[in-house]
Amino acid sequence: MIAAINYLWEYIPINLKGGNNENQTLVCFFRSSYRDVKRVHYTITQRDGSALPTWLNFDANSLRLSGSPKDGDVGALELLITAKDSANAISQSAFTLIVEAVNDAPVLNNPVSVIYMLVDSSNTYTLPQNVFVDPDINDAITLELKLANGSALPDWLSFDASTLTLSATPNQTQLAAPLQLQLVATDLSGAKTSTLITLAAAIWGSESADTLNGTQVSETLWGLGGNDTITGNAGADKLIGGEGNDTYVADNFDVIIEEINEGIDTVKASSSWVLGENLENLTLTGAIAINGMGNTLANILTGNAAANILDGAAGADTMIGGLGNDIYQIEHLEDLVIERLNEGNDTANVDIATIDGTYVLAANLENASLNNNIAYNLRGNSLDNLLRGNASNNILNGLGGSDT
Repeated sequence: MIAAINYLWEYIPINLKGGNNENQTLVCFFRSSYRDVKRVHYTITQRDGSALPTWLNFDANSLRLSGSPKDGDVGALELLITAKDSANAISQSAFTLIVEAVNDAPVLNNPVSVIYMLVDSSNTYTLPQNVFVDPDINDAITLELKLANGSALPDWLSFDASTLTLSATPNQTQLAAPLQLQLVATDLSGAKTSTLITLAAAIWGSESADTLNGTQVSETLWGLGGNDTITGNAGADKLIGGEGNDTYVADNFDVIIEEINEGIDTVKASSSWVLGENLENLTLTGAIAINGMGNTLANILTGNAAANILDGAAGADTMIGGLGNDIYQIEHLEDLVIERLNEGNDTANVDIATIDGTYVLAANLENASLNNNIAYNLRGNSLDNLLRGNASNNILNGLGGSDT
């Protein structure tokens, strides 16, 4: 039995005000004055007897009160600590736990990565209201737009922070390359957060069939609907046809974007080219030796007048080399090669993974070679064929002509 219940314990809170700021972890220790502390059990509840909030925990063994309050937990929390000994004698004391607010910087919530503007035209663009949000209650954000290096905007570009509106009339020189901007959010306490935005030139089509020609700058050309012809010209351009059977005239600096089920599209490339996703056909242009590669679709690849390497990749592809000593990469049983008379000395490199199958040279194809180690066979045509096997067992049948 405890003779003096009011002498049972005393508590010493540590960092109850100052270290227990929101979004930080608080720790408080209580020290018992009772001579046989092991026989005393401690509990902490809210002053009305309800349980502690979920973010706050009390360990009765170590007498440790800890937790990580959030923004919504700012304020005073009225608590009650109770000590009970083995004879059920109880002592209680109320205290206040204060969670003080600390300022949080604005948070990027709805980023804007690219803003497109027309060259030699008047443009306006309004940013979304929620690009940044502030987690602090009753705080406010102001926005400032400047160049990515921190310097002021050029004279031809302005930003109205009250309406979140950019205004510009850029010429081809001013947007010859995408311009990197920095959007800075500042709260009432001066905390800052920023994000980068790219300002890029764009040319827009319509829902009809358009012919879009790029300028000397790097820009984005949008065809929208219709069967469009889109030419990037100089610059590293982004070409987006949209719906319809579009034709792209591209060089090796351009990027083409097509979504699924947006028509049968063709790329006319003046440099070696690999078809991107959802593009069906490739035609090589110019007079120099360049190469073309397909994708997983059934592609039509057409070479130019020089020596080309055509590789349909996956899918049942049609490859038309034209003039020049062309090489065809055959990777699908249904790949079709079309060569006309007197269009060069052409070779089929066969890499079909079907044991004991036979590849038959198409008309006007001179040579064939097995490119893997699978037992596969080759059959020539009426020309003088050169047939090369691999390290496995092959049957090479030249048919007509003086074959090797």
